[in-house]
Amino acid sequence: MEQANTTPMIITFRKKDQRTDKKLDKQEILRKHVKTRMDFCDVLSLQDMDAVPGDFEQSPTGMDINMYELPIISGRFSKKEISSLRKDENIEMIEEDALAYAVQSPRDTPANSVSELMVENAPGALAETLPWGINRIDAERAWEVTRGAGIRIAVLDTGIDHLHHDLAPNFGGGVSFVPGESFTDGNGHGTHVAGIIGARQNGTGVVGVAPNCSLLSVKVLNRSGSGNYSSIISGILWCARNNIDIINMSLGGGQHVQALQNACDFAFSHNVLIVAAAGNSGPGPDTVGYPARYDSCIAVSGVDNSGTVASFSSRGNQVDLAAPGVNILSCWPGNRYERLNGTSMAAPHVAGTAALATSSHRFTRAATIREILFQAADNLGVPGRDDETGHGLVDAEQSAYLRTLH
Repeated sequence: MEQANTTPMIITFRKKDQRTDKKLDKQEILRKHVKTRMDFCDVLSLQDMDAVPGDFEQSPTGMDINMYELPIISGRFSKKEISSLRKDENIEMIEEDALAYAVQSPRDTPANSVSELMVENAPGALAETLPWGINRIDAERAWEVTRGAGIRIAVLDTGIDHLHHDLAPNFGGGVSFVPGESFTDGNGHGTHVAGIIGARQNGTGVVGVAPNCSLLSVKVLNRSGSGNYSSIISGILWCARNNIDIINMSLGGGQHVQALQNACDFAFSHNVLIVAAAGNSGPGPDTVGYPARYDSCIAVSGVDNSGTVASFSSRGNQVDLAAPGVNILSCWPGNRYERLNGTSMAAPHVAGTAALATSSHRFTRAATIREILFQAADNLGVPGRDDETGHGLVDAEQSAYLRTLH
């Protein structure tokens, strides 16, 4: 099938017991309309590779999500095929497979690319740095209660450099939904995000919000920092089926796709807490991107070290929390460190805090952890919830210690 004459689409089928022919599976229905051979990645059959990089051995032409609740196939189809598929009563909806991007501020290039250890307010190159954002949300005060051990956090991003000395001790495996690329990070964005969440406290480098959590690389963005919604949907549903506690999505797009919302809603209803960057489309109103706009996601805006909302940070009534997002020091591939700006950097502060709260409040469901984060937040500016910071600045100490909801 010629790429130039096709469009990437996401097809959501009716549940099997609701189809006109209940014996047909998704691919059999598809073959009635598409004659060209299509090779699919069976999303839910992929296993995490236990810290061994793994590539797709072939480049599949689509993703197959074999779930009763959300039976989905993605691929590229011609206009004639799409028209034919839309007429099939076994198909619930067909949507364009939009693109999402790593949410790094377009106005700010990496501030300091360093090949050797970079430290703040430390006497020598072998000291460990507590980045200002970790300190600002009082994460270190929560460590007397918990450091997030046993909590599995999936970083849906460009991958993770699992050999980085600050990340290797906490690396829990990886899986890639980007054909032809392993779950390792050829971009840097995912490694930076992972470091904010859970860089190990090991005496060198930096330390993350939850320094003993388990980090999983769920690659949904390619080495250029972009990816199809179908890859993100695949990553979310893979997490829901693989005992992931928290998903961090420092990514976003400008287009609503119902299948993406359905995936987020499904994961949250199955006890997966989802944290997403609000976006870098500020300072205008109502600029929160997708998937952060969805109610099942915690949308995070970015602030500087004075608590002022960053000019680039998206605004809107979907914003739930604020977190440090300006001049954030974290890991970079090759045992390096980088300062970046963006709500991409704010979201992992919340994901790490959620890990501390989840660890401290064992057996508490994701919906309750979400409410704990909201109640524990430090109000910024005008009392009450607002469109710039939501419930306020995330507070790791209070989130770990808060015992009851009022």
